[in-house]
Amino acid sequence: MKKLLFVLLILCWGCSSSSGPAGEGDIGTSGADAADVADAADVAGDLDEPGDASTPDAEEDDTGTTSGDPDIPQSGDDLPNPQPDTKELPPPNGVAQYKNCSEPGGSRNIYDLQDPQCPDHIDPAPTEQPGVSLSLTGVIVTALFGDTLFVQEEAGGAYSGIAVFTHGLPTMDLAVGDVLDLDGNFQEYFENSQIFLVDWTVTGKASEPLPFLVSHAAHVATGGAMAEMMEGVLVQVADVTTIHTKPDCPQDWGEFMVTGELRVDDVGYKWDARLGDHFETVTGPIYFGFKNHKVQPRNADDLVVLSKGGIGSISKCIESDCIIPKTETGTGQIIVNEIMADPYGEDDGQEWIELYNPGNKEVSMDGWQLKDCGGQKIDLIGSNLVVPAKGYFVIGNNSNPVTNGGVPVDHAYGDAFYLPNTLGSVILFDGNTSFSKVVDHARYSAFEPFTAYKTGHSMERVSPSSDGTEANSWTLGKKTFGNGENQGTPGQKNSN
Repeated sequence: MKKLLFVLLILCWGCSSSSGPAGEGDIGTSGADAADVADAADVAGDLDEPGDASTPDAEEDDTGTTSGDPDIPQSGDDLPNPQPDTKELPPPNGVAQYKNCSEPGGSRNIYDLQDPQCPDHIDPAPTEQPGVSLSLTGVIVTALFGDTLFVQEEAGGAYSGIAVFTHGLPTMDLAVGDVLDLDGNFQEYFENSQIFLVDWTVTGKASEPLPFLVSHAAHVATGGAMAEMMEGVLVQVADVTTIHTKPDCPQDWGEFMVTGELRVDDVGYKWDARLGDHFETVTGPIYFGFKNHKVQPRNADDLVVLSKGGIGSISKCIESDCIIPKTETGTGQIIVNEIMADPYGEDDGQEWIELYNPGNKEVSMDGWQLKDCGGQKIDLIGSNLVVPAKGYFVIGNNSNPVTNGGVPVDHAYGDAFYLPNTLGSVILFDGNTSFSKVVDHARYSAFEPFTAYKTGHSMERVSPSSDGTEANSWTLGKKTFGNGENQGTPGQKNSN
């Protein structure tokens, strides 16, 4: 495990893509993830390279838990990091327990291997075989993925879990909840702590360990304050939404990204990710592979789904993926003038798009259609869809100013359209047929060269005549509106 300076309240964020160096990979057998995981045999074939809301006053118990209270990067190289929404981010709720370390000079446990504070922590950790020979006793199986399984200390909490690479040994009869004594060799495999299994004995059966409830998904995402200490630990994150269906675009490594930039991998269960998928909970062990921490759901039960995003609502990663080319020239009759993709707090109910009519006559949008590069669409139907001359028209997913942040929404589209927090697009057509013309289109990104994307601020078009697909055509909204939490100018002249 990478060295960790034990400062829990510093939130470091990262979301680099994961092409991975030669030989590096996620858990399982060699090769990239396959398209599906149908049964146990298919799981083994699908897996990648081997080894490869608490409150600030919450009190920690003996286990380390608490009581109380991304449109278009062009390559798979590391991408600049988007700025997270930290305004309402709860504090990390994972704290290492020094008392969980073994007695100095005694038999090591998992805490010793993972926690840099433990006296018998191995530093530096070996990065090649044979590693450090050791034995673990009374550890509990929490997950099984092909040729990799995860075990955890009964006390749980921070630094309590680790991956075990079985390299083809006959472990197929093991099950979650089995209590093991095992012998193996400890090493850091591409910065992921793991044990190369030599032998094991099932000594009993325990209840399936409860997952550690993480206060916010961002804390166990790449660079998160708890990512290192929860590596190998069975965790659960709550109330998260899919924000990117292909975070390694244009490559697809079988991962999607949810709230807090947390990656969810498909090595144990294949989920057909769509932008806007809303999960009550996501459960699985945290694993580090391809330079990213990620959660690994073990089966369908580990994804508790509240609602699914629209059909075709997927991230489009390269120019050829979009339904229209970036160079498409619209009629300009109506302009996509302002976009609020990432408001403070919950995005649901607070996202909106402002349209502007630069002409001298009112324009009816009845029968028009709004889309994005990923195939989301809204059919604009109604006699009230009229944009006055030199005037503005705001559409959003919620028209109630009490719950939408005080936005004067003229037309609400509900859950039919979702503005991703990383990469997005808005395309306006003057109809809903294949012969309809593009009126205007805009694209935005949380990555460079876009600089006008920031949590709590809208993106304002610098001029109706500017190219809405270019980064220099947008600037930050800087005027407070509604309840004062967010900044922008919905229904008004832009502040730039």
